[in-house]
Amino acid sequence: MEKPKNCPKCGQKFKPSNKFCISCGSTVTVGDISMGENKSFSTLVKIIIIVVVIIAIAFGFLVAKDVINNLIEKQRIADEDRNANNVPSTTNPVYLSNPNGFIIDSEKQISNDPDDNKSVWVEKVVDNNTIIVSYLIIKGNENFITFRTIEITGIYDIGSNDCRSRLATDFLKRFIEHKYVYLATPEDYKSVDKLKPRLLRYVSILSSDVDPLVLDFSKLKSDEQISVEKNLVYAGYAVANYHIGDFNYALGLQNNEQEVARAAKRGFWGTCK
Repeated sequence: MEKPKNCPKCGQKFKPSNKFCISCGSTVTVGDISMGENKSFSTLVKIIIIVVVIIAIAFGFLVAKDVINNLIEKQRIADEDRNANNVPSTTNPVYLSNPNGFIIDSEKQISNDPDDNKSVWVEKVVDNNTIIVSYLIIKGNENFITFRTIEITGIYDIGSNDCRSRLATDFLKRFIEHKYVYLATPEDYKSVDKLKPRLLRYVSILSSDVDPLVLDFSKLKSDEQISVEKNLVYAGYAVANYHIGDFNYALGLQNNEQEVARAAKRGFWGTCK
């Protein structure tokens, strides 16, 4: 049975043996039919090429976007580290009360680390478990305001580009930034301090210095020190984490404050997916 062909002139079906198209009346040769088929095939090839090119461009755009985002994030982290290691000025109230009476040790040349259980000023919250503090050091009859980067022990560094990290960092800022806190060195940390650019410390704050809209400690004595890391975990803005020498402490946070926070969907446990 003869297979119908498409007329190269009008595109309608006709039998090649008729030598002409019934629909448009055009005389059609075998060459015309072949040419029409070749044109159809050529058009199909062009469409396929265009589709492939569009897909390639879209894929390249996504790859380029991902690369750019990674570069931006790396630059942000580098800037953050640079800022953490270089504090050109201070908001420390002791300095502000008498700027001419102090030398700002912006390059951290003074080697004295902050003493345990003495107040230090939180200059900046860097991320969800890192802060920069300033404190007074008297050396050679000179008064210095120097700085250290503190990693809050007992809690996990969530990261920098994450729902939980953003909420936790913001909460920590409202909790302790531009306030006095107290540091304590965990057991076995002294040997680790000199190997790290950050000092690993427990952090506490007086209950009276905490904004009640952040955490309400109005029922406590005003001079009572409360644990920053424990209350971060309890409020749902930190994840308990083990460091050298504090396994039992971290385990206690995990089995108590963290379990309660997760079950009650507090903080980022109820907000972030």
